[in-house]
Amino acid sequence: MTTPENAYLVGLRLAGKKVVVVGGGTVAQRRLPLLIASGANVHVITRSATRAVEAMSGITLSRREYRDGDLDGAWYAIAATDDPAVNAAVVAEAERRRIFCVRADIAVEGTAVTPATFDYAGLSVGVLAGGEHRRSAAIRSAIREALQRGIITAATDDIVPGGVALVGGGPGDPELITVRAGACLPTPTSSSQIGWRRRNCWPNCRLTSR
Repeated sequence: MTTPENAYLVGLRLAGKKVVVVGGGTVAQRRLPLLIASGANVHVITRSATRAVEAMSGITLSRREYRDGDLDGAWYAIAATDDPAVNAAVVAEAERRRIFCVRADIAVEGTAVTPATFDYAGLSVGVLAGGEHRRSAAIRSAIREALQRGIITAATDDIVPGGVALVGGGPGDPELITVRAGACLPTPTSSSQIGWRRRNCWPNCRLTSR
């Protein structure tokens, strides 16, 4: 079995492929929209389903117990019931059929792990954190916020080629840095950033034109 610590992060092209989700509760409810959006042929097998799952278009809903053989022809599966024995049976069938399967209740027992994801400006970003779902969700949210606020950018034309600039040295005053060095430092956008730069970048330095 794969464990979250050595999970291989990969994107699946599931359009037109059969995907089986066993379970129709809140966990399945969260997972289904992305599967539907991927164009997968989604089959949901569950004794009971939330109203949101029942209302979803783009799925085939079978209101019954899971049976061995339900994964026939599937490319991907998710075991998301509230019964550990059923989830284990789904994973066991997936193993026999060499189908990657997520086990929602005990992640390490599945052969696949679902990352915390989001889409932004044509990017699909996924985060795994060794099975720590709250941590992966928090990091996912931090990356999304950084993109939205412009702290990091997805635009390739913002990439600046690397280089080297002389910041000081030589026989002069050791507390001096060059004007070029000052220009290379990021431009502060607030008084707090100016204060941080003075304290951390040049606490005892004076600018010189050298």
